[in-house]
Amino acid sequence: MEPLKIKDLLILLIIHPQNGRVRSRNIADSVLVAAALIDLVLLGCLRINNGKIEATGNDTGDPVLNNLLEMFVKNNGKSFHWMVNRLSKSRIKIYRMQLEHLIKIRIITAEQAYFLGMTLFNRYRLTRSDSLKPVFIALERVLIYGRKPNLELRLLIEFLRMTNVIKSFYPGQEYKMIAKKRSYELSKIKFEVYNESFQIIFKTFKRIIRMNQFSENLHFNIITH
Repeated sequence: MEPLKIKDLLILLIIHPQNGRVRSRNIADSVLVAAALIDLVLLGCLRINNGKIEATGNDTGDPVLNNLLEMFVKNNGKSFHWMVNRLSKSRIKIYRMQLEHLIKIRIITAEQAYFLGMTLFNRYRLTRSDSLKPVFIALERVLIYGRKPNLELRLLIEFLRMTNVIKSFYPGQEYKMIAKKRSYELSKIKFEVYNESFQIIFKTFKRIIRMNQFSENLHFNIITH
């Protein structure tokens, strides 16, 4: 089996280990698409140069990445921001494709949770409960003990920070605060490679997430007042 991509690890880490629900579900699809774009950059299939798309149609070996790459290849040379706006209607589809992909390669299983005969949500479980242990060890070394992460781990930490799940990895308020501070410090360090592409992707999707959260909060306040 091919090594897991950043997008794969992201989804696995935001699945709640007890109840099987996807945490931060309201933004998970946006963060997933951002992670998939980062994976394409790392594979050399995507570059953002002066805000414009430069995509090459190589087979990534991953159906989710191939689907996304095909969209970008068709719009080569166009503005990245324009393309992201076009993706707004595809994010849920890409998110579902990702979950189906993880089920197909037998990394997770899915079962439906019912209440009064109605489907409430899907529960996802890792097929091997210890499969993420090496990832958690690597995260702990960086977030708690201050080691320098490799590029892929640093990118993963940035996405986990966006979903606000890092604090759930550690018991005790002290460790939670250490991990939060360390992840914030890492987010301020400039990338040594692909910096323009990485920065544009992160900046764009952080803006989208803020807008989504503001819209949800506004809707909630209207309903409750």
